Amino acid sequence: MSDLSVNFMGLKLKNPLLLAPGMYNTAVGFLPKFVDRIAETGWAGVVTKPLQTLDFGWGWYSYPQLFSAEGTTPTEKKMREAMFLVNGGPGFEFIADNKKKEVKSWQRGNLITKEEIKRNIKQAHDRGLTIIGCLEPTGPDNAAELAATYEECGFDGIDFNPSCPMISDFGGGTWAIGIHPEKVEEITRSIKSHCQLPVIVKLSPHLSDFGVMARAAARGGADAVSGINTYLSIIGIDVETGYPLSRPASGGPGVPMGLSGPPILPMGLECVWEISRSVSCDICGIGGVYDWKSTVQYIMLGATAVQICTSVMFNGLGVGTEIVKGLTEFMEGKGYRSIEDFKGIAVSRVMPFGKQLMISSRPSVSQIDKNQCVGCGRCVTACGDNAGQCIELVDYKGNKRAEVAEKDCTGCGLCACVCPVPQCITFKTIPLAEFRMANERA
Repeated sequence: MSDLSVNFMGLKLKNPLLLAPGMYNTAVGFLPKFVDRIAETGWAGVVTKPLQTLDFGWGWYSYPQLFSAEGTTPTEKKMREAMFLVNGGPGFEFIADNKKKEVKSWQRGNLITKEEIKRNIKQAHDRGLTIIGCLEPTGPDNAAELAATYEECGFDGIDFNPSCPMISDFGGGTWAIGIHPEKVEEITRSIKSHCQLPVIVKLSPHLSDFGVMARAAARGGADAVSGINTYLSIIGIDVETGYPLSRPASGGPGVPMGLSGPPILPMGLECVWEISRSVSCDICGIGGVYDWKSTVQYIMLGATAVQICTSVMFNGLGVGTEIVKGLTEFMEGKGYRSIEDFKGIAVSRVMPFGKQLMISSRPSVSQIDKNQCVGCGRCVTACGDNAGQCIELVDYKGNKRAEVAEKDCTGCGLCACVCPVPQCITFKTIPLAEFRMANERA
C-alpha cells in the first residue's frame, strides 16, 4: 500500500495537498463552515488568508474575475479554466481584542478576535487538518508582531507572502518587498526571530532569477520556499468597446490582476526546478495544479507539497478526493511506496540550455510515418513558411501523405508540434561526422 504522507517543514501531512489562500473557504473566520468538507475531501491542510493588525492602513472587499475563452486549441481550452483574481474574498481579516472595539467601517465586517482564531484552528485540528497562516506584512516590525500572534493563536506554520501582485499601484506592501532579496531576507529573519513556527516564503513570478530570491529566503531562515504566485496580467480588451474584458459588473474601468490556473503551470514548474537547484530546504509547488498528474510533476521537480486554489474554484473541494485517488493509483502502478521514491527525480534531467547544448544536443532530422499520416498538410505549411521547406505531400497507396527530404531538414521540430497524430512524426539523430560532411558539401 502506497503511503502518501509527507514531512513538510517538520509538519506531518497525510498527503501533499494544501488548500491555497483564495476564496472564503480559507479565511480563518470561515473555517467552521468549511473544515468538515475540507477534511472529508482528503485535504491535508489549509493555508489561510492573511490576518492584519487594526492599524493597517487600508483594505477592501473584492471579487474573482472568470475568463471563459471560446476556443478549440489546447491552450484556449486551458484558458477557459484560468482564474484572474483581484482577490477572491476579503483582502484581510483584522485581529481585534473584542468585537466592540471602535474600528473603521471597512474593517468592521472582517473583525476576528484571538479567541475566535484559536477556537477555529482547534476545530480544524480536531479534523486532522494542518493550518498554515498566510502573512503579508508591511515591514519587519509588523511581521514580528503578526508572527508572535500567529504562534499564540495556534497556527502550525506561516506562509510569508512577499509577492501578492494586486497592490503594486500603492507603491509598497508585499509587491515592493518581493522583488528585493535583501527585504525578503530581512523580514523572513524577523519572523523567525519572533516565533518558533516553520516559515514558507512565496516567490513572485516577476523575478529575473528565482534562485537568488530562494537563497535570500534561506539565509533569512526560511524552512521552505514556494513558487509561484499569480501573474499580474491584463486578460484582454473588448475591441468593440475598448474596455478590458475583466471589469466590475457595474461597469467602469478594469484593473490588471493575477492570472492563475493551468496556463501558468509551465512557469510554476520552471520556478520550482530553479528553487530545487538553489536551496536545500523544503519546496511547495504552486500554480496550475489541477489534477494528480500536475501534482506529480511538481513533486518530480523537488516539491514536497503543493497548494491548489483555482481548480477548487471551478470544480469544488472534491478535487482533493480526485487527486488523492489518482496519486494513489499512480504510485501503486509504478511501485512507489512513498512520495520520497519519486520526489526530485526530474531535477537532474533538466539542465540550463547552454549546458544541454554542450552535453546532449545532437543534430537530427524528422521522420514521418506514412501509415499514420492523415495527409492534413499542416506540417507542409509550417515547414514551408517557417523552416526548411523540406516537406511535401506525395502519393502513397492512393492517398496524399507527407514526406521529408532529409537532406534539407533543419531538425527544428515544428512539424511535430503541428501534427495532429501523436507519434506520427519522430526524429532520427544524425552522427555528428555525417552532419559535418553534409554541411561541407552544402
